Amino acid sequence: MGGRIKIAIEDCALCGGCEIALADLGTLLLDLFDKHADLVYAPVLASTTEYDEADITLVIGAIRSEHDLERVKKARERSKILVSFGTCPSSAGLVGLANLYEKTELLQRAYGSEDPSQHKATPKLLDRIEPLSKHVKVDYIIPGCPPPQPVVKQMLKSILKGVL
Repeated sequence: MGGRIKIAIEDCALCGGCEIALADLGTLLLDLFDKHADLVYAPVLASTTEYDEADITLVIGAIRSEHDLERVKKARERSKILVSFGTCPSSAGLVGLANLYEKTELLQRAYGSEDPSQHKATPKLLDRIEPLSKHVKVDYIIPGCPPPQPVVKQMLKSILKGVL
């Protein structure tokens, strides 16, 4: 990967811990984006809704809704390398506790006696939360909830060396 690296961060159903793990890198992260990389997409940080392509996309969070699934499929198409970042996209994580209940039971609990399908803002939930790799090809998995700082630092160093 010559020149500046294009990095995208796609977030799905999450708690925010992985974003904090990235932010905790402090000056290392700032140095990465100052000297080596461009952040082309990160909904948590910018109002950008689309990007053309990325060298590397980090997928954070569980694939919980049809909207999440649509976004990770687009991310796979637009990315040379797709990284499952953290426990949630790798194995459902805490969000995966929803698998203990039927989808309709979850929606009834959240919306009371109303029919949740009447709410246009309600995302269409998938029946189960499954690993990202069940939906798209994953090139690398970065484990942890959130991934520990030494692992994230090693990932960034590998990116800069062109290993990933």
